[in-house]
Parts: sequence; C-alpha cells; structure tokens
Amino acid sequence: MSTSDVAIIGAGLGGLALAQGLKNHGISATIYEADPAPDSRIQGYRIRIDAQGQQALARVLPPALYQLFRQTASVASTEGYFLDRAGHEANGRQPEGWHQAGQNADLAPDLSIHRQTLREILLCGLEGTLRCGHTFEGYHQASEGRVGLRFAHMADASCKLLVGADGVNSRVRAQLAPDAGPADSVYLCLYGKSALTAEKAEYEGTSVVFCDGFSAIIDEMRFRQDFTALAAKAGFNGSLTQTEDYLYWALIGPGSRLAVPLDSLSLPPMLQKLIQRTWPEHIATLSVRYGNPDIAWQPGNVTLLGDAVHAMSPAGGIGANTALRDAADLAAMLHGKGLSGIVDYERLMLARGKAAVADSAAAAAKLSG
Repeated sequence: MSTSDVAIIGAGLGGLALAQGLKNHGISATIYEADPAPDSRIQGYRIRIDAQGQQALARVLPPALYQLFRQTASVASTEGYFLDRAGHEANGRQPEGWHQAGQNADLAPDLSIHRQTLREILLCGLEGTLRCGHTFEGYHQASEGRVGLRFAHMADASCKLLVGADGVNSRVRAQLAPDAGPADSVYLCLYGKSALTAEKAEYEGTSVVFCDGFSAIIDEMRFRQDFTALAAKAGFNGSLTQTEDYLYWALIGPGSRLAVPLDSLSLPPMLQKLIQRTWPEHIATLSVRYGNPDIAWQPGNVTLLGDAVHAMSPAGGIGANTALRDAADLAAMLHGKGLSGIVDYERLMLARGKAAVADSAAAAAKLSG
C-alpha cells in the first residue's frame, strides 16, 4: 500500500494545478489518473484563461513555468468581434466574463492557449507524483484519520486528504455527495479545429457569430515561437509538443437546433467552409451539464474541486478558470491551516461554484438567443 499526504483523483487542469500549488508549499501529493498516459486521448483544443485564472496560475506555478504559459499562448492579430450571421457587428450581446483589453483597466485580457500545452506545463516537475492507469473505484475511512483508496487492477493506497478532481462524472463526488450529481441541460456544444487558410480574413482573434438559435465561436490560434526552445529556456524537463497554427471553432446552442447532421445547419458561407474542411476525427460533441453546488456535505478529509462539483456550460468560458481558482485556494488554505482549512475552502468554493454555474447558464442563453 502506498501513502501520501494528499491524493488527487484526476490529472486534468484543476488536479495538476493543485499538485503544483501543494509542491510549492512542501506538501506531498500523489495524482491518480485513469488514462494510461497524459496524452492518450484528445481532451479539447483551445481554452480561454481569464484574468482570475491567470492569477490562480501565477499562485501555483513557479515563475519560470508561469512565464512559459504566457509565452505559449496564442498571439492573434485582433481581439475579435461579435457578429451577426451577415458579418455585421452585434453589439450588446457579449456574455459576462468575456474580458477584452480596454474594457476594464483592472482586468487582464483573456488568453487563449492550447489545452494540451497547458497540461504539459502543469505536469512539469510532477512526473514522479503522477500515477497513470489508476481507475479510481471508491474510498473508505481508515484508521488514524486516513482515507483508504481502492483502484481497479491496482494496489490500494491511503492518504490524509482525498481530493476529487475527476470531472463531471466524478466517482469521488458520487460517494461523498450523491445528491450533488450534475443535471443535463438543453444545450449541446460541438467543437473542432481546422487549418488556418483564407478564413482568417474574416475570422480574426476570437469571433462570435450569432446564428439562428445558436452561436459559433471561432478562435484564431497562432503561436509565435518554437515551443521546444521556450521550454528549454524555462528549464522544462523534456520538451513541449509543438502545436501548429489552427482555427478553433465551437457551436453552442440547444440540442433541438444542433442535434442534426452538420451539413444540414444553416451557417454563414465562411463558417460552413471552415467546418466542412475539418477532419471528422477532429470534431467532438459535448452534452452540457450543470453541477449542483447547493448540496453541501460535512467537511472532513474528502473534498472536491472543479467540474467534479460545479460542472457548467463552456459558453461563458468560466469552468476551467473556476477550477484553477479552486486549486489555488485549496493549496493556500492547506498550507496555512492544514486540514482545518477545508471548512473555509469549501465555503468559498461552493459559493463561487454556485455563482459560476448561474453565470455560465446565463451566457449559454445569451449565445442562443
């Protein structure tokens, strides 16, 4: 049986950010991931990190890795536009949480980064603490205040604190707070990526196109430097996977509008060409689900963060940023108060999650209206 101070279930962005924050504070942690390797499956493309998400990353990452995160973010020619289907600017329809330069002097503009690149940065220095191929099955309260962990086809383990960072289908949450399971919404998200070609003349920066009852988000992902050279300069062990420039696109709206063959949707010609040029294996469909952070539980030596407790629509660009803030707060409170800090963390995390779920739902409605 292996032991550690903190066991983190799930090597997504939130779980890795927590492990980085704990490492900075000298707290030992082990990350258990069901996938056989960190890059064994595509987990998405572009992700937007807002000002608060950037602050959270700055709190958990060593300065060199935080700088690497900023250097590998996309560099677009403009911040983008909100457009109607005819290509005219659609004013007043920007969802809350989408921050652009000049909009608020106190907030840094959002950054777009390739999700796998961010995961590789967050993994730097954690190689010895990551256990892949560990499918979590359940936990139990063990002796001396420890938590026993059970895995499929792997040896049992134990820890002082168990953190469920295992996403919307969290098995930790299912045992800790079964009534807090996520509910299906009416919304779907279809996303993919396509090579950058002539479409960049119309879709520059991050563009949102309001269609008939749904919206399209197109993000121009351009990377300015060689990732391997940047990683070496930052003291990164190994190299970052080089990412070619691409156009990220996502369609967000009610399933009644989007649960049809893509070629049957009424789309602006440029957007239609972009999607038609996307390889089928680069297209994924996500059913939007909403967590229930109103359901609290007795604080103890098992807790949750991110989508495991407050899953939400990607429409507002809030989900990953909320998970990063959860991770930074939990690491800081464990450092300052030990396990007694869980009470304060959960109070803050649940309140923040409730607000984020509501904001993302409002954003989804706005993008579909």
